Amino acid sequence: MRLGGRLGDIWVWGGFLTEGRAHLNALFALPEASHTSSDWAQLLWTAGYVEFFSGDYVTARARWEEGVAVRRMIGDPRLSTALSYLGQVAREQEDYASAQTWLEESLAVSEAAGDQRDSARTLDRLGTIAHALGDYSLARSRYEQSLALARQVSFHNETLWSLHNLGCLALDQGDLPEARECLA
Repeated sequence: MRLGGRLGDIWVWGGFLTEGRAHLNALFALPEASHTSSDWAQLLWTAGYVEFFSGDYVTARARWEEGVAVRRMIGDPRLSTALSYLGQVAREQEDYASAQTWLEESLAVSEAAGDQRDSARTLDRLGTIAHALGDYSLARSRYEQSLALARQVSFHNETLWSLHNLGCLALDQGDLPEARECLA
């Protein structure tokens, strides 16, 4: 169970989604697994991650919702990350109200814990909701906050996402020079 919970990146980025889904489903069927441990919460997160990248948002959301419940129950310090991903899948389902709620909670938890990386990631995701809803001013503010924080803590992956999203926002606003600068 511990190993299965840590292989998500290999299954997703290595292109082994079908294999990952099969192994994870076998692990969920183990009768002796504790459903109230950090290992179980991680296994649920990994399963949601694999399902998300497989395009099965319904199953990903169900796994992540269960994982968030377990993390809350055991006081897991990775709650903010789990909430942020749950918000992401809700956004992909265009359930913006739920996404907003989970992402705002994620931001509050990450800020309280001093986790600037999670805060940067979540601010960017909050920006994508404002962007999708047409609130370009709020989207820009969230993206810029995310970018500044990501740069401050050398979180390169999030720096790139924030720049990407600022570029897409500039395109939607018809500002081609800014879009080119951000996307370049």
